[in-house]
Amino acid sequence: MVTGTLMTPYSLSIAIVVFAGISADVSGQTGPARYGDVTFELVFSQGGVQVSGLLDIYSSEGSNVYEEKVMGETTVHLPYGIYKARLSGSVFTPIVRDVTVDSKDTLVILAEPLRNFAFDAPATGPVEIRVQIRPVKSCSPAGVLWAKIVGVYSDYAAERRIAPDGLAVFDSIDDGAYVVMIAAASRLRAVESASTKMKVTNVEIALKDCSQ
Repeated sequence: MVTGTLMTPYSLSIAIVVFAGISADVSGQTGPARYGDVTFELVFSQGGVQVSGLLDIYSSEGSNVYEEKVMGETTVHLPYGIYKARLSGSVFTPIVRDVTVDSKDTLVILAEPLRNFAFDAPATGPVEIRVQIRPVKSCSPAGVLWAKIVGVYSDYAAERRIAPDGLAVFDSIDDGAYVVMIAAASRLRAVESASTKMKVTNVEIALKDCSQ
């Protein structure tokens, strides 16, 4: 295993780690090996704060093919294949993600809620996102509108049927950044971003006419 590391001493630094010299049998490939760059983002699920820790990458056979202390962001050059990434540190429980390298560039976000870190920090607790749309008009024959939110730095995803008054409430969710989508049947009507700054975050979305 050959590694090269470029690091700067600042808290918002980017560590670039290049991995080379893996034989084809690490990823299970046969014939000429194909490689991809995997970028790991190490952050709190609330976003904005970078995390440092020890990053281990294991092959599908369980062999440790990469190990390096990283901070904030790192890019690893790997053969196509299936891997398991594990980020460990002294102030949080290990974060484990399955990684499939099958394209030139892959993004993997290693994030945990702030409450899972063992140091003094403001307690955020569960929060609520209230989505209000206007006008309340569906473009589908059934007349149903749905709101969906997806976590930017987490695996959270949920849907709510929009009430007749145009309101959809997502409660008891983690503080963080989300993407909000409004859909009717197979049609996507709107997309907005939402970052929770308080216990209740209101997101108002103006829907375009169905002809647009």
